[in-house]
Amino acid sequence: MQPNDVVVQTETGMQNSAPFRGVLIQRLSGLLLLLGGILLLGSGCQGPKTKLAKEDKPPKEAVYRPVLKKLVTDYEDFIGRTDAVASVEIRARVTGYLLTAPFKEGEDVKEKDVLFKIDDSTYQAELQKARATVSQSVARFERLEADYNRARTLLARRAISNEEADKVNGDRVEAEAAVAAAKAAQQLAEVNLKFTVIRSPINGRISRKLIDEGNLVKADDTPLTTVVALDPIYAYFDIDERTLLKLRRIFLKASGSERRIKRPSEANITVQIGLADADEKNFPLQGMLDFADNKLDPGTGTLRVRVKIANPDKFLSPGLFVRARLPVGQDRPVLMVAEAAIRSDQGKRSVYVINAANEVEERLITTGKLHGTERIVETGLKEGDKVIVTGLQAIRARDKVEPITEEEHAKLQKDKEAARLAEAAKKAEAQKGSHKE
Repeated sequence: MQPNDVVVQTETGMQNSAPFRGVLIQRLSGLLLLLGGILLLGSGCQGPKTKLAKEDKPPKEAVYRPVLKKLVTDYEDFIGRTDAVASVEIRARVTGYLLTAPFKEGEDVKEKDVLFKIDDSTYQAELQKARATVSQSVARFERLEADYNRARTLLARRAISNEEADKVNGDRVEAEAAVAAAKAAQQLAEVNLKFTVIRSPINGRISRKLIDEGNLVKADDTPLTTVVALDPIYAYFDIDERTLLKLRRIFLKASGSERRIKRPSEANITVQIGLADADEKNFPLQGMLDFADNKLDPGTGTLRVRVKIANPDKFLSPGLFVRARLPVGQDRPVLMVAEAAIRSDQGKRSVYVINAANEVEERLITTGKLHGTERIVETGLKEGDKVIVTGLQAIRARDKVEPITEEEHAKLQKDKEAARLAEAAKKAEAQKGSHKE
């Protein structure tokens, strides 16, 4: 190639680029056609397989529970607190220095158990003085009684005047009254001496000491400790006016021709009691409604009521938070569905139901109160409907499913677990044998 040829090609390069672009476009078009063919071939081969796999896919297993009709009682839940049946604040009845407190703080005590002892030396002396005063008064009365008897004899003989006889009689009457006053003073001294030993007035659990030994306690002033009775125990809660009126109408209807609202203690109403650590479905305790106040609180529009709860193991203490479930009606038949089967979406509740063709349908329902693990269904279901209770996330409406009851599902799971354990035991035995060899 000559140097002049290079100059000519450089100057005419733009003119010679058109053929080059044509070749490049032809090659790119061929490459795109090749890729398109590959894609079509892949989709053509894969399409029938996917369709076949979809057609051959077995239906999902759906665990269901049939809708049953059961007898339930409507209820209302309230919040309350426990309180002691009896609570006593222990105070001294006499003034003196505290000597001993022979009890263990926080332990159970029985009625008449000794709780405190006050120095009784002063009261012992007062009792001795009162007894001496009684002896003195009795001796004086006996002397004046003898004088009176002689005066009566002398008066009958007219040996003394009426004035002298009246004076002797008056002295005798005064002496008799002095004897009575002295005996009363002696009795008071005995009582005061008895009060130096302070005993528990009830069976219950005692609190801590509020004052230590050696301190001065004042009569009817210094608090020493408290004792509360724990068995049974009360629970107080407030019911609203609407519930109160509903209950009274039920009581009035139940009274028949008597037309009298029964007192709570006569109505035999059992109230379920739940504790703070229990969920809303769990009410482990029961009590009897035994008191209702005589008027509503005008500030809250509620009525204070009380439940008596047996507490033999002393598990409950005064002041505990409780939930009270109060029945407010007679037993009535209702449809029940498992709470776990209910789906909620934007305030609407629904369940999945298996129809006669073993297809899944979504049913909108309206629900009522929760009873244990099941909830009342007011509308949307009928008795015998097969409601799916597990695996709701993997199921959609119009899915084809294989129905299985909860009992059958539980048995299958149990059999699978037994087979797994047997296989594991077999493998462990085989490994053990290989190690021996």
